[in-house]
Amino acid sequence: MRRTLSDSRRLAAAWLTVAALALAGCGGSGAPAGSSPLPPRPSTRTCLAGVDLSEGPTTDMPSTLSATGCLSDLASLTPAPDVVPYEVSSPLWADGAVERRFVSLPPSTKIKVAQDGAWTLPEGAVLIIDFAFGDGPGAKSVETRFLIHGKQSWGFFTYKRGSDGVDGTLDDGDGDSVEVQTRNPTTGAPQTIDFAIPSEADCRSCHSNPATAVLGFRTEDLNHDVRYGSVTLNQLTAFDDAGYFDGLAGDPSQLPRFPAPSDTNAPVAQRARSYLQANCAHCHRPGGFASQSQINIDMRWETPLADTHLCDAPRAPIPGLGDLRVHPGEPDDSAVYKRMDTTDLANRMPLLGSVLIDPLGVQVVHDWIASMTSCP
Repeated sequence: MRRTLSDSRRLAAAWLTVAALALAGCGGSGAPAGSSPLPPRPSTRTCLAGVDLSEGPTTDMPSTLSATGCLSDLASLTPAPDVVPYEVSSPLWADGAVERRFVSLPPSTKIKVAQDGAWTLPEGAVLIIDFAFGDGPGAKSVETRFLIHGKQSWGFFTYKRGSDGVDGTLDDGDGDSVEVQTRNPTTGAPQTIDFAIPSEADCRSCHSNPATAVLGFRTEDLNHDVRYGSVTLNQLTAFDDAGYFDGLAGDPSQLPRFPAPSDTNAPVAQRARSYLQANCAHCHRPGGFASQSQINIDMRWETPLADTHLCDAPRAPIPGLGDLRVHPGEPDDSAVYKRMDTTDLANRMPLLGSVLIDPLGVQVVHDWIASMTSCP
């Protein structure tokens, strides 16, 4: 049976419910009225307890994933008491991997929310993302990444899972790859790929801007409803009620949000910009990795299209990639679309993190360009 990207996201969302229930110990009965379905925050640290996280990139991380204490059961990805699962609206494309995300804050600390909505995570915050391939409960983890907020900067660490997909060993930071049996997301045919384990330099190329080192853990990406057992609640509200925010800036219904690229009820332009935000804007933005090449593109969600330098702008002269970055009404003459729709690793985008074409992303960007009649 062919598994599409949206299937992977449904699997991840279903897992989120199970993980949240396991963490809360509520057995699906739901939360009392006026309280968060997330459990009370513990007063002691379990995840990376005893590890000096202030060192950031030079943190002396445990040699195995099991020794981190962040997951009480590695096979099921059951989180430790001070680790909370979360779900983003617009995930990063990673060759169809099921992505499962967690956050852990030091006891008694909170996320500071500025008036403009920007988040400042406390020193010692830990973000974890697990990448797995397969269907349903049989999905096997291949890699688990850690982002550690140190005193001066963020540290990036990766655990490469064993052949059984359970415990993992700390990667040396030089990067690696693992052979994965999956299905081509476009055709559904079985396919073997080399899934890239990023080096520390690879991580820093995407998380290059100190102000935005955290890419998906933000208001717009968490501002949507999540199912917690029998309770459906806005995810920001759940985190706020559980005491994770120092002043959430307003009611979530009044705060910005990214539409899921698969949400056909949202305008195609918003879905396309949401996709570009998640998959491209970390490099294509002021101060981003690609800004060093003088490309001068800003794909951030909040940047008006007229200021992105995308529409009707010429692109570098590479045969077969279209004459313009985005040509209104003409996807096949738009390099942004053409670079996404190729497996030629010399010309495709993104440069890192995947080798397969994302059918959902390609379709959304194609339809957005096709719907355009002119540039702003």
